Amino acid sequence: MTGSPRRLWGAFENAAALAILLPAILFAGRYGKAMATTSLWTDEFAAMVLYTSRGPIVAATHYEGVGNHILFSVASSVLPGRGSAAPLRARAVSFAAVALLLAGLGAFFLFRRAPVVAAVAVSLFAANQEFLDLALQARGYGLAAALALEVLPILRPEKAGV
Repeated sequence: MTGSPRRLWGAFENAAALAILLPAILFAGRYGKAMATTSLWTDEFAAMVLYTSRGPIVAATHYEGVGNHILFSVASSVLPGRGSAAPLRARAVSFAAVALLLAGLGAFFLFRRAPVVAAVAVSLFAANQEFLDLALQARGYGLAAALALEVLPILRPEKAGV
């Protein structure tokens, strides 16, 4: 026998996690590529023109017309190229937020030494077309989901011995 049973189980667990995660990440990558080149929805474009392109002060204080997703508009307005209607630029904050969400979710379980659970949890989001469609749009839903996930450990600190 070349290794201890614990080491062999760990190798099997890591291989299983990779087998679960890889197709989901490939799907998310393909879907992300499509969203990066798909033209903006009318309300995404209008919010970009009315709020994001005019800077963080306007994005934070104006609410006329179409829905101003304030947190998203402010975050997007401080990045270079804020007036661009290019799909990838307009959705850059959403792409970063979804990446943060997936990484944070995976890290949460990996730090608890549960790679298969991490892979399943990440795959539930990464392979979910409806989630990706909503979260990658220039509306802020991906940003809200990522921030909610990152705040959870603060709201529920771990107890010693649990």
